[in-house]
Parts: sequence; structure tokens; C-alpha cells
Amino acid sequence: MTDTAPTAPTSPWRLFSVVGSAMVLTALNFSISFVAFGEIAETFDAEGTTVSWALTAFSITIGALIVPGGWAADRYGRARMFATGFAVFLLGSGLVALAPTVELLVAARVVQAAGVAFQGPAMLALMLDAFGSDRRATAVGVTGGLGGVAAAAGPAIGGAMVESVGWRWTFAANIPIGLIV
Repeated sequence: MTDTAPTAPTSPWRLFSVVGSAMVLTALNFSISFVAFGEIAETFDAEGTTVSWALTAFSITIGALIVPGGWAADRYGRARMFATGFAVFLLGSGLVALAPTVELLVAARVVQAAGVAFQGPAMLALMLDAFGSDRRATAVGVTGGLGGVAAAAGPAIGGAMVESVGWRWTFAANIPIGLIV
């Protein structure tokens, strides 16, 4: 069994910047995908009901895997599961951007969502471990607020990206940004 006892990070605010950035990127990606819907359908000459699986499969996968993601964070280590989940999300982003068919696009969105499902619980646990009880609510609340602002900004950002560089870049852009995080 892997030791999952929390360790004190060198700086809780450094952790906050990484976790907050990851939260922003995943929340942006979620809401941007709705704006890209029409362009995706056009690219693959697919019906809306078929393309809607790219959105639905993402949500179903997160719902199905978030509890196992929390278990894995407790079992194998929070930082490890956060990093692994974020890497899987970035891998899925690349696969979505390169998908040659709508079916592979849906499969790639499942990969993305699996990453988010493992990243999310680990993210919260890391925040709870890093901040003292007097600052936890603020840190977690601000992180959640960042996600909400990102999700709200996603349609505007996504619309601009889809019109200027195409829908594939709304997913491909996650990779260099994520590597900076």
C-alpha cells in the first residue's frame, strides 16, 4: 500500500496556482466544446444527435469515474493522481484535436473526461491538505470560483477560436497551456 499521508507543500499558494490553472483549463474546455458543436458536426458531416455524444460521453464518464478517482487519490497519492489525471486530460485533448472520425472524437472525449475525473478529487484533497483550517474555505472557494468564471468565459473564447483557427485548436491549445501549468 502506498503511503497517502499528506505532506506539507513548500507553499500552499504555489499549489493553489497550479490547481487553479488546471481548474480553469478543464472548465474552459468543457464550455468551449458546446460552442464548437456545429463546426464539429460540419467537419464530420454528422448529425447533431451523433455529435452530441461527444458532450454526453464527457459528462457520463466524469460521473462514473469521479468516485474511483477519489479512491485512487487516497490509495496512490493525491499529487500522483492529480498529475496523472491532468496528463490524461491533455492526452485526450490531443486525441480530440486529431480525431479523424466522430466516433474517435467521442472516444477521445471519454479519455479527456477520465483525466478530469481523476484530477478533480485529487485537486480538492491537495487543497484541503495544503491550507490550514482557517484558509481552506477561501482557497477552495476561490478555486471553484475560478472554474465558474472560466466556464462562463468559455463560450466567448471558444467562439473566437472556432471562427479564427477552427474547432480542433480549441482542444489542441490545451496541450501547450497545460504543459506550462
